[in-house]
Amino acid sequence: AELQPRITGSECLPAMLQTLTDCGAPAAVLNLLEQTGQRLAQLDRPETPTRIADYDALLQSLQPLGAALDRQRLLQVDLYRADGGLMLSDRDAEEIAQAAELSLRLGASLGNALDDFCHRYRARYEGRRMPLLEVLDAEIGIGDAELNADAGDLLAGVLWLRGTDSSSSGRLEELLHSRWRSAAPDGIEEIVLDAQDIPALDAAERAAVAPSAHALVTLLGADAQALDRGDYHIVLDGVVGPSAANLIGRFAFGSPELAERLRASLAAEAKAYPDAILAEIVHLPQDRMGNLACRPLLREYEIPLLGSSGADPARQISLQDLDVEVRGNHVLLWSRRLQRRVIPRMSNAHNFSANPLGLYRFLCMLQHQGQLSGRFRFPASLERLPRLPRVRCGRVILAPARWRLSAADATQLLQAERDQLPSVMAILRQALGLPRRVGIREGESVQTLDLHDPFAIEALCRRLRKRQQVDLIESLSDSASACVGNRQNRYSHELIVPLRKLPGPKAQRHAAAARFDPALPPDPTSIAPAARDRLPGSDWLYLRLHGSPQTLDRLLALTLAPLAEQLRQQGHCNSWFYIRYGDPDWHLRLRFQGQPQRLLGDLLPRLHACLDQLVTERQLSRVEIGSYQRELERY
Repeated sequence: AELQPRITGSECLPAMLQTLTDCGAPAAVLNLLEQTGQRLAQLDRPETPTRIADYDALLQSLQPLGAALDRQRLLQVDLYRADGGLMLSDRDAEEIAQAAELSLRLGASLGNALDDFCHRYRARYEGRRMPLLEVLDAEIGIGDAELNADAGDLLAGVLWLRGTDSSSSGRLEELLHSRWRSAAPDGIEEIVLDAQDIPALDAAERAAVAPSAHALVTLLGADAQALDRGDYHIVLDGVVGPSAANLIGRFAFGSPELAERLRASLAAEAKAYPDAILAEIVHLPQDRMGNLACRPLLREYEIPLLGSSGADPARQISLQDLDVEVRGNHVLLWSRRLQRRVIPRMSNAHNFSANPLGLYRFLCMLQHQGQLSGRFRFPASLERLPRLPRVRCGRVILAPARWRLSAADATQLLQAERDQLPSVMAILRQALGLPRRVGIREGESVQTLDLHDPFAIEALCRRLRKRQQVDLIESLSDSASACVGNRQNRYSHELIVPLRKLPGPKAQRHAAAARFDPALPPDPTSIAPAARDRLPGSDWLYLRLHGSPQTLDRLLALTLAPLAEQLRQQGHCNSWFYIRYGDPDWHLRLRFQGQPQRLLGDLLPRLHACLDQLVTERQLSRVEIGSYQRELERY
């Protein structure tokens, strides 16, 4: 187990060498691995030519180890180009920041994948703070069966706020419908929006914007000089948080400068949570995902989860140390050892929603809860149309044009002979107005197809055999708009641009840490069940009265409160209190404290006579007697 790949910290080979040295491995093995490290360092130098033969020779040199070596899995190679001229100007960066703001205004989304967990937690534990491992245990807790985000979506588990019935979403949908109606009759290929017409974020949405995020953008221009002249467009594929490290972290090993800038960005993010700890999740999802999961030490604390952490043991937060609670609709983690709130972070691009380990999915989902992301989406009323034009606001392209191939379109292609495919595609292109080059989304990547190429048409047919409806999107990037390159070559690109939320008025600042009382209550594991739980027949009697809010309030004021106070004065109970509760449906909770014999023998029959009549009259839908689990942590 100690020789498992190090997920964070130093790279795998140095970490393995240290472990082997500590356990007294043979000198011959250590020397061979040290020589391998030196040869890799030589290959990593910019002046060293990159040749496949050098890597093959390295593989051969390891044969004396006597281990079965898989050529495809032994080495991970990333390419770093030493092009110092690839810099965004301040003006370009400002344009991208404004585009990100626009994306949030057009497609505000709020992380809500844990709503069902919150509901089940409150039903089981109410306001108690519980050990995390106990809560997610399928036998004794509520389990993790429902912790499923939508796999393959970068914005999995989010609620599209601007798709609701809010006034801002209504204005936006009306605006898009108006522009589309103007464009459709004339076959116009582009809808142009005015930034002044787009609803601004309200105070609650702005407060939920993540302190740190990143934008995925592509710049379209003839060349670098076109960028300098301002003659370019920005293709914006969304604004995603909670930090810029999600997509960049895996590349930090190969660039010390990138690693330091990334640490500085994450340190700035941590300042937005002064009362909490932002901790890296350390997990190796599968054996072949080390290239995706491994990264340097980026944060001060880490949470090991079936993964080897390179952090100092004092900076590692064990799963056994974590407690969980739900306040409102927000899940909170706490470290008992550190006496602070813990916010998980995962600085790699692994699609955690497809992982079978529920505990891992849960920790990863926590980093998105309550945080705003943004990506333009057409309203559902327009999304079903067979063709949608490009959407642009200023120089920002928010959505490429889209064509939906129907089942009838698919039938034309699938029934054609192979040699007839180009002619059938030509007819289909003319009928649908398809350009020569289109793209097909594969999760978060886009596969470009040249519809003049028979092999590309066959690839499209293979997709249509699996799915009778396929969306094709406009391919915006080509050699004429590839502004990255030199005199000899042009390169497609996608920029990961780190974003930092500017501080606003104090009342509107991101307050995820300050919103919750950071003071830790007693360790829940130190509270004996006998001290917490009060079953029927104990010194507490607990009833739940279900009905409408108005009826319960009227009964409380006119009937229940006077009766309860009369019972207290007659000595049938020492004290009583009530709580209005709306989960899962509206009800009133009545709790009486006193001697068990008086509660069951005197008080309960008096209550029964009153409540039986209210149920008969349909003023109450039902009455339940339950166990009272006292919230000792809160009080």
